[in-house]
Amino acid sequence: MEKIRELSGVASVYSGNKFLAPGEFSIDVYQEFIEERTLDGPSRVPGIKRIVGFVRGPFPMASILKLVTAQGHTLEFFITGSDGAIAAAGPLLTQDGTPMV
Repeated sequence: MEKIRELSGVASVYSGNKFLAPGEFSIDVYQEFIEERTLDGPSRVPGIKRIVGFVRGPFPMASILKLVTAQGHTLEFFITGSDGAIAAAGPLLTQDGTPMV
């Protein structure tokens, strides 16, 4: 897997439509690439993505929350540990709602 994007800063965190609090966050997006050979030479085909990171703040564990960055990117996630580690519950979306590449 190769790191393809990093985001960090302070974002708004929501539970449904209810604003909970601002939270400090750091997210890394990793992409798997499948190497293949074609008649034109080697190529890389993008595979699955993995999102890892943390969110710090007074947020409940085991609830699906939504992070909204200052740039309008969103990520649904849940907190998996007392250190603020997160697991993504969906793709990282751009401000227009399309998955971030």
